[in-house]
Amino acid sequence: MHIFTGTAYERGEQHGKELAEAIRDRVGRSLSPDFNAAQRTRIAQPWLEATEDLDNDLVREMAGIAAGSGTTLAEVVLLNSFEALKLLELDDEGGCTAVGVTTNGDTVIGQNWDVIAQHSIGVAVHWHRDPDAPDVAVLASPGGLGWAGMNEYGLALVNNALRGGPIARTAPSQAIRRFLLKQTSSSSAVSAAMDIEHPALRSYVLADPTGALVGLEVLPDQSPVVWTDTSTALAHANHAMAPKVRAVEDRQLQELVFPSSAHRGTRAAALLADLTAQPPESSDHQVGLRQILRDHDQLPLSICRHPDPSEATYTAASVVLNCTTRQAEFHLGLACEPYTSETVDFDTSSNSVAGSESWSRNQCLVDSASDSDAGTSSPAVSAPANS
Repeated sequence: MHIFTGTAYERGEQHGKELAEAIRDRVGRSLSPDFNAAQRTRIAQPWLEATEDLDNDLVREMAGIAAGSGTTLAEVVLLNSFEALKLLELDDEGGCTAVGVTTNGDTVIGQNWDVIAQHSIGVAVHWHRDPDAPDVAVLASPGGLGWAGMNEYGLALVNNALRGGPIARTAPSQAIRRFLLKQTSSSSAVSAAMDIEHPALRSYVLADPTGALVGLEVLPDQSPVVWTDTSTALAHANHAMAPKVRAVEDRQLQELVFPSSAHRGTRAAALLADLTAQPPESSDHQVGLRQILRDHDQLPLSICRHPDPSEATYTAASVVLNCTTRQAEFHLGLACEPYTSETVDFDTSSNSVAGSESWSRNQCLVDSASDSDAGTSSPAVSAPANS
């Protein structure tokens, strides 16, 4: 886990210095050597300007990352703007499975983060301690603003890539995710998302300690769509749910890139139905979502995706975000056998270190088979040893 403290620029500079080698390596892997510094600056400029309009502190943070790592601001902006790389046909976007449940005063959401192998390099937990905004813990890549996470108010965000439609040169989605995590509730985050111009099709699941659980799909040049805000449980894979978004989605491309999406979405919904049907006294949503994310039904099409020629992406990390307890679990590696598990507990007044559960793949397969029949106190961090 990397902990960054201070102003936006200070946190960015700490990030840059601490992960300098990994950031420079990622620049080398992600950005074409055919583009010189001037070309990189030109490509990054519209994404940078749109991020300045969205939240200039995020630009300051990226400037700090660049200064600390010895890279350029344009390069850091492009690391956070895979939509720009997608326009240049340089990016292979990952898939994901998102789940959420809210019953009996217990609200938890989670996600498997599925990517191609090179995108998994260096992914870690980044915990931002900000004197001017809510503290936030996110799953992030070196030089990145973050993929999914939770803030100190218990507002949590997970998301899924969708395929098709145009790409708009707006603030990139990583900047948008961090901006949404500066809000204090799901309702304020949804309102903020409604006012933002989005670069591409994407699904968000947002939840908070009040029991709010919202599924939101966004698209460029049109208003976002809340596809559900009344459900006690929801599941989303890499295909659109809202009719307005399905009309724009390229379903043929989606099925080609993410052939497992239909099964993952259906299977996750069925497992969530089983979870919510359990008596309150025997139901632990945090454990239940963790079990869903490591499910292997119909492997290799399963929710926990293993490397397989049928699909380029596999599960490189998973998150389970308990809004009720304001506890964010991050598991790095396959959901069934993470090599590292770390927890940020925003509801604990002092820092602590504790062990965490680890699972073997064999136990995971057994469990999966049985599955199928707003305060602001300083958080504690649980950082167990590698498993």
